[in-house]
Amino acid sequence: MTAIEPDMKLDLRGSEALAEALRARRGADVTINLARVVQFGAHAAQTLLAAHRSWEADRHAFVLEAPSAAVEEALRILDLDNEPPFSGEI
Repeated sequence: MTAIEPDMKLDLRGSEALAEALRARRGADVTINLARVVQFGAHAAQTLLAAHRSWEADRHAFVLEAPSAAVEEALRILDLDNEPPFSGEI
């Protein structure tokens, strides 16, 4: 499984870097560690939702690990905290 540690700020710029890292790993199982993230925006959520759908279609593992408090709060505000991949369902 390939590990990705995204930028601490997953704003527009950080989301673009995350999307690039994901594209480079398409076709492999991935784990994304969100423990260090201090800023998590809607672009980051959309990036992860789209990637999850792609990985699911490709039948590869897509795991989000250790979401920080900032990630959890943003997902709650965006009403995505119960949606895969954020709900823990893969």
